[in-house]
Amino acid sequence: MADLTCGEIGKVFQANCVQVDQTQNPPVISPMDLTNASSVLLLYVITDSQGKFKTSIVSKTMTVTNPTGGIAQYTFLAGDLTAPAEMGKYGVFRYSIQVNFSGGAVLYGVIDGQLTIKNDSEL
Repeated sequence: MADLTCGEIGKVFQANCVQVDQTQNPPVISPMDLTNASSVLLLYVITDSQGKFKTSIVSKTMTVTNPTGGIAQYTFLAGDLTAPAEMGKYGVFRYSIQVNFSGGAVLYGVIDGQLTIKNDSEL
């Protein structure tokens, strides 16, 4: 079963942005405050099943739905999840989150997120 399907429209991708305070032992994880974020971006690329890049990196502006809870989301539109040439039946949707703050600071998610993406036009 795939997490995403090529051509899918209206599926919501939600990110729970957190910050880790490593000055404490054990480290404390809490929601990232997005109140002063000028933008939150979903950065993604679709690869083939072996991880070879088949598209360029795409950047989509996310909507912050809970600023103090660190929650942002993006609803996929037509054309966002286009199957790249030679992807085959299954590929990998690799993503990261970029948070830009009004003071100029830029934070990136430290985890390279991955979801399986399926191309239903392939047999």
